Amino acid sequence: MRKLPEEIIVNHIAPFMYCPQNIVLLDDIRSFYKDKRFLENLYYTEFNDTILVYDLVRFCNCGLTSNGINPSFERILRRNLILSKKPSAYVVSYILSSFVTSVTHNALAKTKFLWTLLSPGERTNFINRVLFNLDR
Repeated sequence: MRKLPEEIIVNHIAPFMYCPQNIVLLDDIRSFYKDKRFLENLYYTEFNDTILVYDLVRFCNCGLTSNGINPSFERILRRNLILSKKPSAYVVSYILSSFVTSVTHNALAKTKFLWTLLSPGERTNFINRVLFNLDR
């Protein structure tokens, strides 16, 4: 079996073998795991999943607890591909059933779900506001 000439591999095949990712995406992935690890170290040693879900819901809902739903919470949930196409009434019902009335059920899954929907800036704000009590 003969090998392809190195020039053909380097100039015509190799450029299509990989595609560099966007720097912003790579920074988001890096900060996601770093921030998630920080949260796990803090919440799972000092608190638990349920408290983390409560804090995330309160953060996403701009401080409101069960008194109402802030439009920002709906906007965050609409980043999910499935919820992005649903009508507003469905998303509000989803928030009420998943994050208000039965927040303690499946707390770990809800934590992961909300954390993945937050942007890097929102994750940093959560850590600064909720964990370090810094308002910006």
